[in-house]
Amino acid sequence: MLRSIRIFAIAVGAILIVVGGVLLLAVSNLNSIVSHNRARLLQPISNALGRDIEAGDIKAALGWGVSVDIRNVRIRDDPQFSQLPFIQIQDLSATLKLLPLLSKRIEVSEVTLEKPVIRVVQTADGKLNISTVGRKRDGAQREQTSRGEEMGFGERLPLSESAERKSLAQLVFVTRRTSDTGPANTPRIETAEGTLLPPHEKTSSLTLRSLMVKDFKIFDGQLIFQQQSSHTTPMMLSAINLHLRSFSLSSAFDIDLNLAALGSNRNISLAGRIGPLIENGALNLDAIPVSAKIHIAPLDLASLRSITSIAQSVPPALSVLHPITADATVDGPVGSMRFAATADLTASEIAFGDSFAKPADVTLRVSAHGVRATSSVAVQAVEVTLGDVVINATAIRSGHGQSSARIDTNFFDLVALAKVIPALAQYGLGGKIEIHTNFTVTGLQADKSLALPSLFIKELLFERGQFTFQPQSSSSKLPVNSVNLYLRDFSFGSPFEVYLTLAALGATQDLDIAAKIGPLLAGGAFDLNAIPLSADVHLGPLEFDSLESVAVIAKSLPPRLSVLQPIRADMEAEGTVNALQFGAGADLTANQITLGDSFAKPANMTLKLSTEGTLTGSRVHLDRAELTLGALELEATSIELANNQVSARIDTNRFYRAPIAQMMPDLAKYNLSGQTEIHTDATLTAGETPEQIVEAIGQSLM
Repeated sequence: MLRSIRIFAIAVGAILIVVGGVLLLAVSNLNSIVSHNRARLLQPISNALGRDIEAGDIKAALGWGVSVDIRNVRIRDDPQFSQLPFIQIQDLSATLKLLPLLSKRIEVSEVTLEKPVIRVVQTADGKLNISTVGRKRDGAQREQTSRGEEMGFGERLPLSESAERKSLAQLVFVTRRTSDTGPANTPRIETAEGTLLPPHEKTSSLTLRSLMVKDFKIFDGQLIFQQQSSHTTPMMLSAINLHLRSFSLSSAFDIDLNLAALGSNRNISLAGRIGPLIENGALNLDAIPVSAKIHIAPLDLASLRSITSIAQSVPPALSVLHPITADATVDGPVGSMRFAATADLTASEIAFGDSFAKPADVTLRVSAHGVRATSSVAVQAVEVTLGDVVINATAIRSGHGQSSARIDTNFFDLVALAKVIPALAQYGLGGKIEIHTNFTVTGLQADKSLALPSLFIKELLFERGQFTFQPQSSSSKLPVNSVNLYLRDFSFGSPFEVYLTLAALGATQDLDIAAKIGPLLAGGAFDLNAIPLSADVHLGPLEFDSLESVAVIAKSLPPRLSVLQPIRADMEAEGTVNALQFGAGADLTANQITLGDSFAKPANMTLKLSTEGTLTGSRVHLDRAELTLGALELEATSIELANNQVSARIDTNRFYRAPIAQMMPDLAKYNLSGQTEIHTDATLTAGETPEQIVEAIGQSLM
């Protein structure tokens, strides 16, 4: 949209040249104008623009000022672009004040354009018809150009045609005569390529630099953007109303613009202040100050899709049922302009295929601010509010195939998020979470549809993250720190690697996961339960005291259990999310462990645990479990959980009873000796305390 406004500004510049040229000649050649001397009036302007100009009736009147009215103005296009007019104006009127001319100033009371139509044509290689505005023509036209220069009307400034952003400068004319020397304040145009107007060019006493237009108005204009040799629908800005107040090249002026984009109703407005265009005698496009407010409303997605060139960049899966409204502000020099934008989509019902569905009246607000640096736009911060979720992205960086940002959220309800993400809704997510992390993505690829199967990310990294999780129906919070998540070769359609480290219960890293996941989509559908998964998990070192500090975990721990040294454990898992085969083990040999007065294992007494089983949904089935305590080796098989009871087959090796009895104070007094071996079926009833279980084991040793 900013590009369209810039193109419109260039065309308006061309129109101002026509107005300025006509008024200059009106002052010195009023009798010729009245006698319909169109050739003498229009030819020098035509030469300066490099375009043929036609006009209907031209009327001039002299009173307290010079007024000119021109009907049916047509500026032809460069034939290599189009046979249709570049600009046509139904009626152009202007009034020039006489008294300021005595002070060598051009002051125009008012310029009004009725129903101008501007056509911008782009070739297949991206060249625009405005790029040749001001180009001198060859052959017989050169002779006419020379005749125009002899009249004192200026030629174009020698600008590079290839730089589209300099096209406005190509429309700045000065009336000048050349000499070997000139004043130090000679007007010039500066760009990255250097000064474009040689400093020895001396301005005449009356130039367009001194032009002042009190009111410049356009009513009901049109800007048409058309691809050359294309059958696509042209992009059109219509119902354009423009008002420039106190326009001058050397001082700031006010601008009011409103127009209809992609329809007949006006839906874009701009109000602000621009200029001065010339500072210290030079026109530097990147240095022109701009301060403006932009309002967009209403703009509907169907209108965007009606334009072929725009429709190609709108994902087919995106649906927005209500019109869009947005506001923006811009401030600063054109080359380093600061901007801020906001959009409130709360009233809109928005869907993106099967992956996102926001009902109407669920809050969705987006705001962003940043800066335009030369030819690029740097977004510095973005805030998104979705329901009660607030996401802030700051420290945004992008370049060399990599993007990064800092992500911070509020403490939000997972249930609310699941309401707009259908794939999550079916899993009954609960609780609240808060996220703080650094985010980096490398090698992002996706086709124009932005469909999930087309998304590929070479590397995705979340580092130094902090999460706070509060389970559903719980008042306690579980902090998770130092979260580092790394995804490699991420795709929805093929397996990818995941590496996760975090500090679950303290400042020290205590969880390490290496996994291979995917594909996430099978047959184009997302089914969380069916996603393939294989993982190696390492837990520890984990301080037992830190487990007790988390209320939701402490409730499931035996109240009199004590473990003095850090705990370590390992697990392997393979299968699908809903049906995982797993194996887990822990070596607690180095730990000193006590359970009230029932059990006391000294440090460095062997204690190893391992188990194998299946996780199906939320149900755990243990196929077997093994325990090694000193010389005792115990195996539990045929493990079943039913009717609040756990049953299993227990088999042990032949072991000495005394070392085991010494760890059970109630048995130590019996001085048990000798060896024993156990083979039995055992049943534990839900609700039995750990002490009762230890007592039952002790009884089996008697």
